[in-house]
Amino acid sequence: MLRANAPSAGRLLAGGSCKPSFSACSLFATLGVCSKPSFSACSLFATLGVCSKPSFSACSMFEPLGVCSKPSFSTCSLFEPLGVCSKLSFSACSMFATLSMRSKPSFSACSVFATLSMRSKPSFSACSMFATLSMRSKPSFSACSMFATLGVCSKPSFSACSMFEPLSMRSKPSFSACSMFATLGVCSKPSFSACSMFATLSMRSKPSFSACSAFNYSLISSNLASYRRNIVL
Repeated sequence: MLRANAPSAGRLLAGGSCKPSFSACSLFATLGVCSKPSFSACSLFATLGVCSKPSFSACSMFEPLGVCSKPSFSTCSLFEPLGVCSKLSFSACSMFATLSMRSKPSFSACSVFATLSMRSKPSFSACSMFATLSMRSKPSFSACSMFATLGVCSKPSFSACSMFEPLSMRSKPSFSACSMFATLGVCSKPSFSACSMFATLSMRSKPSFSACSAFNYSLISSNLASYRRNIVL
């Protein structure tokens, strides 16, 4: 399959230049998060080759996915089946507006991930999640160890396939970094990179790309109860 040529999780997020000394801090510093107080969504995704316009905002990126254009859309409808959020008043727009630094100058990477995981512990940080993702200390890294940080999984038998299966109705045990995103309809080539993934999300190359192709949003909205049973329980 794609396993042999698939990039590691660390290489995906680091744009294919993951080093043994890779850490969450170095990742975000590279993306302009840790060093610039004036951090914006543009500076983050520009690094990944997604945005080239100064006027780029989180909304402009996610609007094609149907996130920012529907006030009734909330992250709960998307992430609730994964056991991530419990507040119906929390919306994707409010989260990504924070991410683009339009309303909170004191915004940090920690605050957005703390919100995403709905945790109340101040000790929670993006570092704990990405330290696992960078595979610095755990060579036996698995999808479970990563998503457990977000409060998504609690069973050792949890796999990325079981999480994304409801989103695409596919179940391939030979999971790899590339096969995960391929399941979401993002990548199909061994040369897959973070740039190609975000380029797809930003609709630079595929005008016909929609939320349905990436997240199977229609499946989520129409089978919410079923997903809650299959994933959360």
